[in-house]
Amino acid sequence: MRGALLGVLLGLAACAAPPRLAEVEGALSLGPGGPPVAGAWVYLEGPQGAWGARTEAGGRFHLLVPPGPYRAWVEGEGLAGSEVRGLFLPAGRTFLPLVALPPFRREWPRNPPQVSGEAWVEGGLVRYRAGMEAQGGLTPLALLVGLGVQPGSLVSGVGEHLYLEETRDTGVRTLDPKGMGGPVELWLVGYDANNNRTALRIPLDLPKGEASGAVRGLKAVAYTLARRVEALDLGGGYSLFVRLSWEGEGGPYVLRRLAPGGDLTLAQLPEGFTGFTDTLPGLRPGERVCYRVEAPQGVASACTTPLSPLSLRILSPEEGARTGPTPKLAWRVEGGEGARSFRFLPVIWDQLSGGGRFLEPTGATEAEAPPLLPGRPYAFELYQAYAVDDAENPSAYSVAADRQGVLSGVAVPGPAVSFGVIP
Repeated sequence: MRGALLGVLLGLAACAAPPRLAEVEGALSLGPGGPPVAGAWVYLEGPQGAWGARTEAGGRFHLLVPPGPYRAWVEGEGLAGSEVRGLFLPAGRTFLPLVALPPFRREWPRNPPQVSGEAWVEGGLVRYRAGMEAQGGLTPLALLVGLGVQPGSLVSGVGEHLYLEETRDTGVRTLDPKGMGGPVELWLVGYDANNNRTALRIPLDLPKGEASGAVRGLKAVAYTLARRVEALDLGGGYSLFVRLSWEGEGGPYVLRRLAPGGDLTLAQLPEGFTGFTDTLPGLRPGERVCYRVEAPQGVASACTTPLSPLSLRILSPEEGARTGPTPKLAWRVEGGEGARSFRFLPVIWDQLSGGGRFLEPTGATEAEAPPLLPGRPYAFELYQAYAVDDAENPSAYSVAADRQGVLSGVAVPGPAVSFGVIP
């Protein structure tokens, strides 16, 4: 009888559902909006231990851990220290974006700074106090603060941008949630003098008020730049971000990214916003990504497929060449897979007067210079050079040169050569 009962209990145990784990699909990039980082180690530490995984070629990683609170950190060759505290990983699938930066000095310490903070709701406003202590003899540099969004880049905007060169404490400060309600996150992101980075998540629960915001006409436009752009930029690599814009009144808004790598809540925005820039990891050239913006009175969706990075090399004239009065201008383009249209704006600079002569925009990779004065030094530059997925209604740009930043809001200098005209 006892044996039969034991058999029944074992059978019931075998049929019982296994405990659900937190399945973490993540991506690691070299700075906000930067290229993916392969071969680095990502660790998650929680109450029951620590787990680690190595990032693949696309910066992706995968971990199965018990649900609960965690801190995450990154280690890798050529990376400064990077850590995220205050994470909570629920059972089921979660997408975790992480960033790391190159150190300013390889021989300096790479320990992430200690970022501390508290936040509370008072009279409908969010009040917070934050501090940062750099490690290893380094000094604190900057603290970025975002309510409802993790601040990562000055391109995407932040709620507060504080320099902590003389003080280690912000004092009590105030943020206006402007119509936001319910669960929300306050993010504190600190940088030290060697680009070590720590992000701290502080959950809050805002009182729910009346909300009547609407959203319509959502557009997603991807920008792939031939240079890295971030709050503390060291150059090298490319940047990829998506600008979202919509029409609407009121608010608040919840923005979500829907992608093969995993869905991600990008931000909770207060009333009055009609745009946002997604710089979080997980965006990849050639991989379609969709977005959804949710308002109290409606939902809007849009998709885009980022183009691959575009690079340029001037073929003629060569650096230091001596040419005739109407030299041939030629350049070579690489990358930009998925593009359907190219545009180039060449310019000739008179290096004595400083004046410039802009040529007609072209889709070709060569042009003829206007007659130049004999015996004078000149410079040839590609002032603008970019590709689009649709010339009439672009949803993706790949920018190799845009000196004024008129396309993406970020200046991207193009290649230039100096030459002289034979007397």
